[in-house]
Formats: sequence, C-alpha cells, structure tokens
Amino acid sequence: MLLHPIDHTDAQSVRWDDAVARVGDDVIALSVADMDLAAPEPVIRAVVERARRGGYGYTQVPPGYRAVVADWLRRRQGWAVDPEHILPVGRVVEAVPALLHELTDPFATVVVPTPAYAPVTNAVEANGRRLLRVPMIEVDGRPTLDMTAMAVAMAEADALILTGPHNPTGRVWTRAELTELAEIAECTDTLVIADEVHGDLTLPGHRHIPFASVMPEMARRTITFSSPGKTFNMAGLESSHAIIADPQLRARAAAAFDRAGFHNPRYFASAATVAAYTEGEPWLTELLALLDHHVDLLRTADLPGIRLVEPEGTHLAWLDCRGWTADEAEIERATHTAGLVLSLGSDFGPGNDGFVRINLAVPTDLFTEAIARLARARAGSPTTTEERNDA
Repeated sequence: MLLHPIDHTDAQSVRWDDAVARVGDDVIALSVADMDLAAPEPVIRAVVERARRGGYGYTQVPPGYRAVVADWLRRRQGWAVDPEHILPVGRVVEAVPALLHELTDPFATVVVPTPAYAPVTNAVEANGRRLLRVPMIEVDGRPTLDMTAMAVAMAEADALILTGPHNPTGRVWTRAELTELAEIAECTDTLVIADEVHGDLTLPGHRHIPFASVMPEMARRTITFSSPGKTFNMAGLESSHAIIADPQLRARAAAAFDRAGFHNPRYFASAATVAAYTEGEPWLTELLALLDHHVDLLRTADLPGIRLVEPEGTHLAWLDCRGWTADEAEIERATHTAGLVLSLGSDFGPGNDGFVRINLAVPTDLFTEAIARLARARAGSPTTTEERNDA
C-alpha cells in the first residue's frame, strides 16, 4: 500500500484551517483541490535530501530536466513533446495573468467555458480583459461544450482558456470535441491557453488528449500548462510547465515570464518533479483506483435529490443538488450543521447555484463519513420552499 493519510494539524492547510474556522473542530473539509494523501515516498525523499543541503538559495533548471518531463508526457498522455519546447514555471495562476498581459491587448476578449475555476476567470478580469463566459450545456446529463455558442464567442475573442480535464465538472474532452474546437480556433485565429494540470488524473475508460496534439495547426497558437502538482499532491511546491511549440510564441511567453519575475525554479520543485515523474507511477496507479472507488461510493449512496455528474477525470466530483434545493444558503447551512464543508457552485461562476464540488482524494474512511454527513444534511433540511419558510 503506497497511499498514506496526512495529519493536517498545525500544517497551515488552507482547506482544513478555513473549515475549522467556519464550522468548528468536528468538520470534514472536502473543498479546496488538494489531497489528504501523502505525496509519493520518492518525492518526500527528494525534498528531504534537498532540504538537508542547508542552503536555500536561487537555483536553475538542472540538466535533463526537460527530457524527464517530455518522457512523462509521452508515456502517460501519448504526446510527443520536444524538450526544448518546455518552459518551467511555478504556479499556473501566476503564469496565466503574465501571458494575458503580454499576448493580448488591453480590453481584449477572453473566452472561458463555465462553470470555471475561479482563479482563471479572476485572472482575466484583473488584467483588464473582457471575460466572455460561455455556459456549458447538458446532453443526456453530461456537461458538454456548446460548440455553436463557442464559435460565436470565439469569433469576437482574442484568446480562449480551456481547462481539461475540466474543473469542476470532471469532463475529459473527447478527440471529436477537441478537433471541433481546434477547427473553430483556427478559423477565428484564436490563441488557446490550455490548462491541463489534471491531465494525469483520468478514470477508467477515459484518457486525456492534449489540445495541442489534435491538429498540426494548433502548435502555432496553443500554450499548454502541465504539472505534477495535482497528480502527486505537491501543488505547494509550485512546479508547472508551459509547453509551446511555436518559436515566436514561446519567445514572447518566455519574455512575459521573465518580466513577471519567474527567473528561477522554486528550490524544491525540480527535485520533486524528477522524483515524481521517474518513480511515482506505482503511487499514481493506487491513487486512480482509490478515486474510482470513491466515485462508486458516491454513485451508490442514498442521497435523494442529489445527482452525481459522472466524473471522467480530476480528483473532484460535481454534484447536482437542485433536486434537493438550489438555495445555496440552505445547502451551506445544512452541510455546515452536519460538519461538512464543500465548494459551492457559485464559486465557479454565475448560474451554478444548486451544485457543489466535492474532493475525492481523501482516505476511504473519511470519505465514507463525509457521505454519511451529506446524507444527514440532506435528511435534516426542508425540501420545499414552503417547508423552508416554515422551518
């Protein structure tokens, strides 16, 4: 068994400390998208060995580093990447604003399918760009890109930010979907920023396809972000990669990162990444099996009025609670009373009230208790407007 739980006591965990402050000590926090599972032992060992050096100064990318990243993408995602096309960066949520500032004009329009991870949409508006949200549609209960609306939006846009596997819905885009979107991007001459940091986390029957790989023409207009952070629960070490095949676009991106102060990798990032990508695969195999098991627990749970939107990737699940209530204040009240903190749908943009996002990457006993608490929250909550008014 390679998966081991983490004790978050005194760890300054954003997820757990915030939940305790809001609800109290008897709480299960399944909101922020990090794990309650220790990183692979080779990663821990690499960080400890690095720490023992005692000098924590500036570093540079080590020889062979880019080749390790490229080999991982080839083996896990079937994507042949030239190592020279890889630009190491820290956090994607820092890199995206730098790119928008460099590669788009003030007041440019940026398309983002929604629901969407809030730091992505915040980055657009914080940089003075116009955010154009394109709501996804449901087809047979499955969140799907509205290609007609996407084509209209991209016709007036300068850039598209596409997240895949998708956070929060868990969709893994099919080759047909990506090809259609690529054809729209080519026709509308749209820059694509592909956030693929969950690319290694796919459930049985699904495989992540990098957007830049679906058509040769995409190489000149796509910036792809990958990372071991979500995959191996090492996001706090801040190791990500911008993969850009077009030399002119890569040079402009590199200049943007340099101006933003991304001069050196984080001290532990390179060592941890090499360890994860060369020795972490058995750990990842166990993690994916655990996530699949937890999806099955949700799928079979007795939660009237709460529908699991079948996840295909990420370590998150999107729950449609509208059969219970679309009143987020009621969902929050009931779940907090039951000692449970989830991410509310409105955190991912307007029009998502009645949904919640739940973190799957925790030990099974904790996840089982979380489902029991969600069932208690549902059972103890009024189910109709009249009942809520009388309560």
